[in-house]
Amino acid sequence: MEIYFNLLLKSHLCLLAIILIVYIIEVITGMLLIIRWFRYKKDPKTAIGAADMQAVLYFLFNIGYAVYKVYIKHEISGFNFLIWLVIVLVLSIIVRKLYFKYQGVDPTKPDYEGKL
Repeated sequence: MEIYFNLLLKSHLCLLAIILIVYIIEVITGMLLIIRWFRYKKDPKTAIGAADMQAVLYFLFNIGYAVYKVYIKHEISGFNFLIWLVIVLVLSIIVRKLYFKYQGVDPTKPDYEGKL
């Protein structure tokens, strides 16, 4: 289990570094594309879609990181990809629930900004 914990820790540190770099670039340039995306008050259906998208991105990032470390760089031995898939799937479900809970949702806003 230590292999999976270390890989999970490294993937999360890498993910935090990416988010920090993107945040700094957005603040310096003033574009605020991703920051605005998180602050945006969503209608209920868009909120569900955004939560699903974040969970899928989280899942794909962790799978891609594991493939890179195990199969491309050959840094880890004794790795079972099925166990990693289960761990990441459970964490992706948790990320989806947390993202949906803490994102800005305006229940009075019509779905898809009134376009439907």
